Amino acid sequence: MLAAAAPSVAKTWAREHGAPADVVTHPVHSPPRADGQLEADSAGQQWLTPDLVNRISAAITTQTDDPQGQDLLTGTLIEVPFCSTGVNAITKVSLSTGGAAFHKPFTAGELNFGHSSRPSRQMDPDLYEQALREVAAYRLSLALGEPWAGLVPTCVLREYDGELGSLSREAQGGPVWSTDTVDEPYLMAGGFFDAVIGESDRHPENMLVHAGRLYLIDHGFAFASNALTPPNSRLLEWRHLRDKVELTAGELAAIDRVLDRDNTRVIAALLGPTAETAMRERALQMRSTRHLPIPLRFH
Repeated sequence: MLAAAAPSVAKTWAREHGAPADVVTHPVHSPPRADGQLEADSAGQQWLTPDLVNRISAAITTQTDDPQGQDLLTGTLIEVPFCSTGVNAITKVSLSTGGAAFHKPFTAGELNFGHSSRPSRQMDPDLYEQALREVAAYRLSLALGEPWAGLVPTCVLREYDGELGSLSREAQGGPVWSTDTVDEPYLMAGGFFDAVIGESDRHPENMLVHAGRLYLIDHGFAFASNALTPPNSRLLEWRHLRDKVELTAGELAAIDRVLDRDNTRVIAALLGPTAETAMRERALQMRSTRHLPIPLRFH
């Protein structure tokens, strides 16, 4: 495992694959205790498990295949003023190649965990999954094809200010305070996408609209690891309220693409077996019933 390799070997791997060397040379935390809490290591770095190293590697070694992400990977990043309304530590940067992007480090959950009353030393390890889930949501949108391919802004893993994290291109538009501002095909596509990824945090500020077009952002709490967890999505609620829960022919075809292991091999590598299995179980259930699942607030 890279985390256990000699520093020279780990640094060589990092250099060859575009990863910061300290990602694979940080000490790895001790295994969880019987009570499920984590022991702190000497450097205070708890998030980098061997499993996560492998999944970070899967993301980094495949992202150069995506032409849409090349400017995110190569452009110079310069921080610009930004006030985040969420619970995560997010930095907005301008790109020397044009436009702007948002950087969310793997340690975002630890840096700002207002949603948790637990001390940072005892936080749920899932909070360190957010950056990979951001990338996985983008990769899955591409794997599904249109109309889902344009829903999620381009996202890669990249280091900024000494921390590795997700770097997501800024999307145009503002929060969807009213679904009347969004063209119906996008509402349909968004509701289906949230059902597949088990989205648990789709509120108005996590979806943007510009000239009727919808963009989905902030997927740090997507990909529920339990297929029975009800999705929490305003878009899925919209489809239920309008009795648009039966899957279309195009959505059934998209379900088959989710279940095609060759088509979602990279996404599976990013998510790990538990979250990937849950995604497949959600897809199988939808294909069996030919209907969308019931969202949280409808239970």
